[in-house]
Amino acid sequence: ALDSLKDLFASVLLPPRRALRTRVGGRAAEGAAGAAGQARALVLAHFETQLAARYGRLLGALEAAARDPVAHVRQRALKLAFELLVARPAHERPRLLALLANKLGDQEPRVASQASWLLAQAARRHAQLRGPMATEVQATVLRPNMPAAGVYHGVNALNQIM
Repeated sequence: ALDSLKDLFASVLLPPRRALRTRVGGRAAEGAAGAAGQARALVLAHFETQLAARYGRLLGALEAAARDPVAHVRQRALKLAFELLVARPAHERPRLLALLANKLGDQEPRVASQASWLLAQAARRHAQLRGPMATEVQATVLRPNMPAAGVYHGVNALNQIM
């Protein structure tokens, strides 16, 4: 189900070059001329607000799947988060980067190394993500409860990102 929702959001619902506009009220209709233009702008703002809420629920489900006890489910959640980040980097970028970076400290080495590899792949595809990605990985690695293996995977990811 998460695969289908990811495909729906990434290919159809989310605008390709901009973030969702979630303002409701007079500010959403400022540029519209006339009553019909203002009504259209308000309807569009309401739709995008609702769409952003649904997208947030999808990301919440991905975050829950990333905490699943089964390693395969965690790996699948990482892959979906990566695909959403690469397909539409303007949407919820901090949340998706945090999800990927947090898995660098996973107790299962497969999951942690996949997180490192996916971060490197995202940096290769979108160069503008390198700065925020490095900041997020650095914050994750410098946590006091980060295991040594997590620090290793984080440094490896930083090396591949830069």
